[in-house]
Amino acid sequence: MKHTILAVLLALACSMPAVAQNRRDRPQTDRHIVYATLDDGTEMKLDLYRPQGINEDTPEADRPKLIVWIHGGAWMMGNRWPCPMTFLTEHGYTVASVSYRFSNVAQYPAQLHDCKAAIRFLRASADQYGYNADRIGVIGASAGGHLAALLGTTGNDPDTEGELGEHLETSSAVHAVYDLFGPTDLEALSAEIPEESGLAAHSPIAMLLGADPRERPDLADAADPVTYLDAEDPPVMIAHGTRDPLVPLAQSEYFAEALEDAGVEHELVIVEGGGHGSRHFHTPEMIAQLIAFFDENLVEAEDDE
Repeated sequence: MKHTILAVLLALACSMPAVAQNRRDRPQTDRHIVYATLDDGTEMKLDLYRPQGINEDTPEADRPKLIVWIHGGAWMMGNRWPCPMTFLTEHGYTVASVSYRFSNVAQYPAQLHDCKAAIRFLRASADQYGYNADRIGVIGASAGGHLAALLGTTGNDPDTEGELGEHLETSSAVHAVYDLFGPTDLEALSAEIPEESGLAAHSPIAMLLGADPRERPDLADAADPVTYLDAEDPPVMIAHGTRDPLVPLAQSEYFAEALEDAGVEHELVIVEGGGHGSRHFHTPEMIAQLIAFFDENLVEAEDDE
């Protein structure tokens, strides 16, 4: 029983298969771009995928908007490559896929600080690579969904910025958040681990926070996107399956209710029969909905300003 529960907890790593692309539509790719360097010399990196023909000479009016992908993996594993969102380059977007420190290296809020440093770097580097970073979208799955949600709700909180990277005066704000079945109430999720199993203190959540959140609810609150909500936060779309065995649907229902109470534009898409990153999230309808969400909040919203 203990091994089964631990396997489930470790399986918070999300598998999001890439949408197939025709060879002629494959993006031009810049890999291993350093967005910040840690005090110990470790280089934090991202990969950039641009539509064909986009470069620093692209006229400003023709530059694609930017969407940032944050991978899952229980905050302790996973990889920015391969990026499952590169198909968005076919729809006029540049896509960045970022790495962040894992919980065995650094505890929260290091992961959020890394993602914010990546956003700041990407915004500061827009002219160099030929995209438009006035309005940035972010999408993440599982643990990445949790970090994407935090990016959305902490945009107005300078205490969450950290001090990583060379662009500390640049905004880390994002303008649209797509959260794929991310955990958002870590204390409640930990409470579902049977106490008699003894695994709560060794769960991915405890590793992220550095303590069992039932004993240190303050740490769980600090990592809860809801803690930072205000009416100025960007629109959020949440997609969650009814058969997710790892992150219960109740996690996204909790987030959606908090967004409603705060007056933040949002939508919760309940995917019937969907598991944790299952094929149900890759249907033409789901992909069209994802593209429409970013089109509305990145492209059309800027046109209306």
